[in-house]
Amino acid sequence: MYMLGGCDTAGRPCPGMALYSPEGDRWISLPPMPTPRAGAAVAVLGKQILVVGGVGEDQSPGTDTT
Repeated sequence: MYMLGGCDTAGRPCPGMALYSPEGDRWISLPPMPTPRAGAAVAVLGKQILVVGGVGEDQSPGTDTT
Protein backbone atom coordinates (compact mmCIF):
# COMPACT_ATOMS: atom_id res chain seq x y z
CA MET A 1 0.00 0.00 0.00
CA TYR A 2 1.25 3.47 -0.88
CA MET A 3 0.54 6.88 0.65
CA LEU A 4 0.79 9.71 -1.88
CA GLY A 5 0.40 13.40 -1.06
CA GLY A 6 -2.26 14.73 1.28
CA CYS A 7 -2.20 17.76 3.58
CA ASP A 8 0.14 18.82 6.35
CA THR A 9 -1.12 20.03 9.74
CA ALA A 10 -1.68 23.53 8.30
CA GLY A 11 -3.90 22.16 5.49
CA ARG A 12 -1.31 22.69 2.74
CA PRO A 13 -0.82 20.01 0.06
CA CYS A 14 2.37 18.01 0.56
CA PRO A 15 4.59 15.94 -1.77
CA GLY A 16 5.22 13.03 0.62
CA MET A 17 5.19 9.42 -0.49
CA ALA A 18 5.51 6.28 1.61
CA LEU A 19 5.17 2.51 1.24
CA TYR A 20 3.64 0.35 3.98
CA SER A 21 5.55 -2.82 4.84
CA PRO A 22 3.18 -5.39 6.40
CA GLU A 23 6.15 -7.62 7.29
CA GLY A 24 7.74 -4.86 9.37
CA ASP A 25 4.43 -3.17 10.28
CA ARG A 26 5.96 0.19 9.34
CA TRP A 27 5.90 2.94 6.73
CA ILE A 28 8.98 3.43 4.53
CA SER A 29 9.57 6.97 3.22
CA LEU A 30 10.02 7.33 -0.54
CA PRO A 31 11.36 10.27 -2.56
CA PRO A 32 8.75 13.08 -2.68
CA MET A 33 6.54 13.78 -5.67
CA PRO A 34 7.77 16.66 -7.86
CA THR A 35 4.53 18.59 -7.19
CA PRO A 36 2.65 18.57 -3.86
CA ARG A 37 -0.92 17.23 -4.28
CA ALA A 38 -3.96 16.75 -2.03
CA GLY A 39 -7.25 15.10 -2.91
CA ALA A 40 -5.77 13.56 -6.07
CA ALA A 41 -6.82 10.41 -7.89
CA VAL A 42 -4.29 7.60 -8.24
CA ALA A 43 -4.02 4.84 -10.84
CA VAL A 44 -1.52 2.14 -11.75
CA LEU A 45 -0.43 1.77 -15.37
CA GLY A 46 2.07 -1.04 -15.86
CA LYS A 47 4.88 -0.34 -13.39
CA GLN A 48 3.96 3.33 -12.93
CA ILE A 49 1.80 5.02 -10.32
CA LEU A 50 -0.04 8.02 -11.78
CA VAL A 51 -1.27 10.84 -9.53
CA VAL A 52 -3.73 13.18 -11.27
CA GLY A 53 -6.04 16.01 -10.30
CA GLY A 54 -6.54 17.23 -6.78
CA VAL A 55 -5.10 20.54 -5.66
CA GLY A 56 -1.59 21.96 -5.54
CA GLU A 57 0.16 24.49 -3.30
CA ASP A 58 -1.55 27.47 -4.92
CA GLN A 59 -4.99 25.80 -4.58
CA SER A 60 -4.94 24.65 -0.95
CA PRO A 61 -8.12 22.74 -0.01
CA GLY A 62 -8.76 25.06 2.95
CA THR A 63 -8.43 28.25 0.90
CA ASP A 64 -11.28 30.01 -0.89
CA THR A 65 -9.83 31.31 -4.18
CA THR A 66 -13.03 32.95 -5.46
